[in-house]
Amino acid sequence: MKYKISIFISLLFFSNQIFSQCPDNLAFQAGNLSFWSYYKGNVNVDWNTYTYFWSYSNDVFNAPPAKITTIQSLSDVYNNNNIEVIKANANGTIIYDEIQNTISKVPIINGYKYDYSVKLGNSNSGAYSDKTSYIIDVPVGVTTYNITYAYAVVFNDPNHPPEDQPRFKASVIDLSNNDTKIDCASKEYSPSDGQDYGIVSGTDGYDLTKYLDWQEISFDLSQYAGKKVELRFEAFDCSQGGHFGYAYIALRNDGCGTGAITGNSIVCSTDNSALTYSTASISGANYTWTLPVGWTTTGSSTTSSISVNSNGNPG
Repeated sequence: MKYKISIFISLLFFSNQIFSQCPDNLAFQAGNLSFWSYYKGNVNVDWNTYTYFWSYSNDVFNAPPAKITTIQSLSDVYNNNNIEVIKANANGTIIYDEIQNTISKVPIINGYKYDYSVKLGNSNSGAYSDKTSYIIDVPVGVTTYNITYAYAVVFNDPNHPPEDQPRFKASVIDLSNNDTKIDCASKEYSPSDGQDYGIVSGTDGYDLTKYLDWQEISFDLSQYAGKKVELRFEAFDCSQGGHFGYAYIALRNDGCGTGAITGNSIVCSTDNSALTYSTASISGANYTWTLPVGWTTTGSSTTSSISVNSNGNPG
């Protein structure tokens, strides 16, 4: 016998419902850069204050309000892509990064298979910066409006002072409030920030290349209903021009209503194996899972993932 599962996590629920609220091509599902803007720039120095800053050219591809385009990639003067839409292989085989061959170019995270990603920047050095952004008009009256993005980064660590190093920034900006950054939905990384980076090659102080495999973050924009919010992703080389930084970005295409739980929805009553259910992580959140009668956990969980056993019970 088989039973249908209904496992609730706060306001998040497992569902096959398709929500129609997500903006067009937010997850690059058209296979191109429609409705996304791209800015090419440089890392510069303010010699009056001896501080580094990132400037972007006025030559913006698909400037806001961004429109439909068939363009899938844009290249630099070396004919290497500054930005490139990548589609997962239809046969399920994984496409790996050329420098770090354990990073899949299109991720599978906690059982959720992304269909597309974007590579931002490349492995050329030269004090370049790359930015892509999407402006979301959050619908009026929504009570939940969840967005989930994922990212992976590769840095060539120059062992420079922190302000000189390659960098990746993911920012969510409230455009209706003086471009205020929404901190809980924004992330920033550089090689010396203390993260547990993997090592591709090299040693400290000599051609060290680091990577951060796919991370995922989810956030609810319903409190910004009727407002404009910008998703902004940026990748930077080192300021001195000799070391690169690039990133991959992907967005879930599972609707912008309540968040979805990933896991088996059909379970045999004779199946006593452990089952894992998960949802995209929300920065700073605690999770409470409610199980069907007779179901047990294989260990308590206050995180975005839980392992359970049906013990032959329906649910």
